[in-house]
Amino acid sequence: MSRAKGLTRLAVALVTCLATRALAVDITDCGQRVPPGDTGVLQNDIDCTTSDAIAGIFVGDRATLSLNGHTVIGRAYPYMEAVVGDAARKFTVSGPGVISGADVGISGWKRVAVNDVTLTGNTIGIDVPIGHLKLTNVDVNGNATGISGRTIEAEQVTVNMNSGGDCIIGRNFRGTDVTVTGCYEGVGMLGRVSANRLDDRNNVTTGVSGTTVRLVDSIVTGNIFIGHKLDIFSRRRPRLIRTVCDASATWIDEGTGVGPTWGVCAGD
Repeated sequence: MSRAKGLTRLAVALVTCLATRALAVDITDCGQRVPPGDTGVLQNDIDCTTSDAIAGIFVGDRATLSLNGHTVIGRAYPYMEAVVGDAARKFTVSGPGVISGADVGISGWKRVAVNDVTLTGNTIGIDVPIGHLKLTNVDVNGNATGISGRTIEAEQVTVNMNSGGDCIIGRNFRGTDVTVTGCYEGVGMLGRVSANRLDDRNNVTTGVSGTTVRLVDSIVTGNIFIGHKLDIFSRRRPRLIRTVCDASATWIDEGTGVGPTWGVCAGD
């Protein structure tokens, strides 16, 4: 190899290295922003309860926030989102790490991915009301509302509301290894529900509701709606494969109209 070619390759390597390093942004305080396309890395726990910032951390389009084993503490009043998309159509929050104490733990618009994160003590855990939410290894507990999104994909997700609010609500849901308990409504969708190994018990209204429901290797029991057992509540006959439930009913209107059972659960 000629010396000129060697120097050229060295220069390219140095530029690549510097460009890669520039993509990492240290996050050390409330109100910081992760620029579009970059990765923000939390360097320490941050407590925003007395901060003047309107949000804990802003995440830009196609950017990633790495909690890096740390905790973000927001505030419930005045209203604060602990982690919020900054005009972002798509962003990611990755752990391990904890988000707590905010009015909304994670808030987004179009597409949000959350991996290896615990959300505790927020009024709303995760809110992507008109977008697509993808969750992997997420634990949400003690909030007034757990998870909301138009379309929700969930794998290894646990939600426990301690009878304080809905666990998972939205339009369409697809999940694997999901546990919901102690909610008003366990999994409440206006459209489709499809789940493998869903453990959905002891909620204070319905366990699963949706236009169509398909459950495989699941347990949906102990859910009570106005004094009566109601585990599966759907507009169309649910499809249950190796699934245990106590009671089902037909959803007959846009409100709370409860029709006849579907004859698919043990107590129907």
